[in-house]
Amino acid sequence: MTPTPMPSSQIARRIAEDARSENRMCWTCGSCDFECPVNVATGGRLRPQRLVRLASLGLFDELVAAPEIWYCLQCNGCRQVCPNLVRPSEVIAYARSEAMQQAVLPEAFYFEHAALQVQRQRLARQSAATLAGAIGTARFLDRTGPIQLADLPRTATSPCWTCGECSSACPAAGGRDVFDPRSIFRALALGLSQSLKQSPAIWLCLSCGRCTDVCSQGIDGRQIIAELQQDAIAEGFVAAGFPFHWRRQVRVVHRCWVNAVDHLLDTYRAPAHGTPTRSCSDMAACIKTDTFGETIPFPRPVNPPGELPAELRRQA
Repeated sequence: MTPTPMPSSQIARRIAEDARSENRMCWTCGSCDFECPVNVATGGRLRPQRLVRLASLGLFDELVAAPEIWYCLQCNGCRQVCPNLVRPSEVIAYARSEAMQQAVLPEAFYFEHAALQVQRQRLARQSAATLAGAIGTARFLDRTGPIQLADLPRTATSPCWTCGECSSACPAAGGRDVFDPRSIFRALALGLSQSLKQSPAIWLCLSCGRCTDVCSQGIDGRQIIAELQQDAIAEGFVAAGFPFHWRRQVRVVHRCWVNAVDHLLDTYRAPAHGTPTRSCSDMAACIKTDTFGETIPFPRPVNPPGELPAELRRQA
């Protein structure tokens, strides 16, 4: 018989102090679960509330062994909606660190997991470019062209020092050819906003605000990228319905990401942990053949031209 894990107040206090997450203030309201994009996309496979409760109860072994800690995107959505200012993302970061220090997983796992994150962003960028073309946006570019001196405004200035703080803190950064906040901010300062609006990179932002929090020059990177997205829609660089369809496509990427992480965990974990029931080694193939019906044909008009909704037809 497997022994039932017992809570430990002493371990709970140590976790609360080391993680600095205010996890003992959790009311179990579930706001973090409803906000977590991975949890929403996968139907409950990453519940930040559960991880916070494990930390609050001092169930250290269960916390660091939980596969969910490796699903997290560190988007800070759970932290932003918590009414008690609990920081589930800090609990997860703490659990990951302890999992490495306690040798729950070997060091090689960390580097393969980091490489898998870059692959996720690369595939997300490809998905954004493909999606934009599918809904009739011909001006969406896969990458910007070379910068010409004639393109640079004479008065281009910016408080940005190109120190790289934003890119170092960004959980979505995956290289300049995928998504790099510093490159975006500098390109904007150099007057290359038109090229940025045609790039799928601006749609990979998680809106976590980490770039804004760490910038020593006070640049609001999250707001800058949000405005670029709004301008891209307003100026016709992407179709008006692109954000809606993109949110659906992102959920497909999140599901395939979790399956790929499960497969990676399965190659390192001891047999006692069991075999994941929904693991997948090929994230790209998973995105193309997602079984949740999110990859619907484009464009999909609400009503065919000249046809009234069914409710209005009945009234007429």
